[in-house]
Order: sequence, then C-alpha cells, then structure tokens
Amino acid sequence: MASGDDGPAGTVGIVMLDTAFPRPAGDIGNPASFDGPVRLARVPGAAVGRVVVDEAIDEGLASDLLAAALRLEAEEACAVIATSCGFLAPLQTRFQAALRVPFLSSALLWLPMLGAQYGGDAPLGILTFDADRLGRRHVPGGNLDGLAIEGLPKTGELYRVIAEDRPALDEEKAAADVALATGRLLGRAPGCRAIILECTNLAPYRAAIRNHFDGPVLGLCELVRTYLDPHAICAWRPAATSG
Repeated sequence: MASGDDGPAGTVGIVMLDTAFPRPAGDIGNPASFDGPVRLARVPGAAVGRVVVDEAIDEGLASDLLAAALRLEAEEACAVIATSCGFLAPLQTRFQAALRVPFLSSALLWLPMLGAQYGGDAPLGILTFDADRLGRRHVPGGNLDGLAIEGLPKTGELYRVIAEDRPALDEEKAAADVALATGRLLGRAPGCRAIILECTNLAPYRAAIRNHFDGPVLGLCELVRTYLDPHAICAWRPAATSG
C-alpha cells in the first residue's frame, strides 16, 4: 500500500493493475493526483494485456481485483474505491454489489450524466488506450450511438510504454501522442460536446487536449472527486454497465 498526504477529504482507494510504467501527476495511480489520503492496492498478475480486452475478463483475475477492493474497504477505511484502468468497466455492477462504499470502475461512468445533460443525440468523445478493444461491454447500457472513439497511436511513445510496461517515459512525446489522438477525434466529431478519458494514463496530458478542445474533459479522478466533495454539482450515480 502507498499513501498520499493527509487531507480533509475521505480516503481514496485505487485497485491497481500490476504495472511498472511511470505515472506522472494527474494519473489516478499517482497519490499526488488527490489532495487527501490515497491507498493503492496492486493486484499481482493484473497485466494490461489481461484487462484491455473486448471479452469477459478472466474470472480468476476478476476475483483477485475484487479481493483488493474489499481489502481497501475493510482494512484502509476508504470512502470511495476506483481502479487504474477504464477497461474494468464491465465489473462495475458486480463490484458495487459486494462493497458498501462507492465503487468507480471507469471514467466511462460519466456517459449517462453527459447524455442527460446534452441530449442523447449530442456527440460525445472518448479518448481510450486502445480503440480496437473498447466495445459495447464497456459502456453503460451498451449503446455506442453518438460516441466518437479514438485511441492512442499504437506506434507512439505512450501506447508502447503502457503496452510493454516500460520503466521510462518521454512525457513530451506522450503529450504529442495525446494531442494527435485528440485532433483525430475532433476531426471525426467536430461538434463534440465533451471528452471522456477512458484511459487514466491520459489525464497528465490534459493541456495537450486543451490546445484542441475547450469543452469539458472528464476523467476518473474528476468522478472520484464528485463523491468526496459534498458541494459537488454532480449528484448522479453511475448506471450499470452491460456484461
């Protein structure tokens, strides 16, 4: 377990994939991304390649991930528990049923609120680690209509560092990758109202997104904060995902 600095907010628990790649500030796996205390629970064997799939997550791995979430609740008294990978969205309903505290599997849980705010026909963008593997099972309600999905360039720095779990990262190149993906997304959906960051590793490069887009950019850290801040405007609760 690791922790951030103590603060007035409740403790945040993060179920972590078993990775070693760098996580700059802004990444949900970096305790400095939150003002209050953070507890990280790494799950041995939870490699990126076992989670970033467009099929059911291995049952043994899912059980190990749930056990980590339960430990964060019981042993660390976490007020809210999230994950380090948005591709864990299909586990939302199962994990929430097993926990007493709010469980937030993925930034994709923003979709119901954004759909209600902007209307079902409003184009929404999703920046993801791998667009080829993000499918209906990951989206609340299983409906991809109106969603523009763009992944990181697979030959780029950030994708390769994450996919190959490299210990070093060129953040300037990573920011350029995110900027490229954002430009491609907006090229296909020029009327995009908001962008959701499925991949928690994209949040440190928000400035690169802002160079192209001035609408809401929402990741999992922002969703966690709505559960910790009693004055948060957003009062909705995540809908169940398919799968």
